[in-house]
Amino acid sequence: AALVALGVIFAVLLYYDLYASRPPKISPPVNLTADAGRLVIVKIDEVKDGNLHRYSYVTDDGHVVRFFLINSAWGGQNRIGVVYDACMLCGDTGYIQEKNEIICIACNVRIFIPSIGKAGGCNPIPLQHSVEGGEVVIRAVDLDQGARYFSEVRAIKVKDPVTGKELINLKAPHRYEYNGRTYFFESAESAEKFEASPETYVGGWQS
Repeated sequence: AALVALGVIFAVLLYYDLYASRPPKISPPVNLTADAGRLVIVKIDEVKDGNLHRYSYVTDDGHVVRFFLINSAWGGQNRIGVVYDACMLCGDTGYIQEKNEIICIACNVRIFIPSIGKAGGCNPIPLQHSVEGGEVVIRAVDLDQGARYFSEVRAIKVKDPVTGKELINLKAPHRYEYNGRTYFFESAESAEKFEASPETYVGGWQS
């Protein structure tokens, strides 16, 4: 009996160590890309079930921007909350859902679902969007601006905006932050030219 009891205690401790004590993990996001008009579109019918629907978008400089949509209305109505999967207080650890609550993984603050989309506290950061004909429409430029809330950067091909040479963002020898976006350069000379007159090379795509 003593051996059985010890075995049970060991199994419980092992379970706690391997599983129960681990912090919760976010569900894998669905990666979305912008269309020719630089718009990211999600159909409301796909996200109106009251569950958290997590997405990601990779910016032109390789930042992975996570966001989620959830129907924050009750009683069969649709009021889609559109927010970054990050908060101003806890960073980009992300959120999970438990029944009628959204939980910040970093601090375990529980957020009432109807409040999703409102700024402040540990609420997820609102993401600018519009609703058009049964679709949630998000501008790529707004997702680009959200890159500052996230730390993950993927290796992607980029171009030196001065010379046009193709580079890998994580291996580029020079970079420069401008208007919320990172630009990459093959040389110090190229970076200096950009710094002296960014609008010459950026153009109007960010408007």
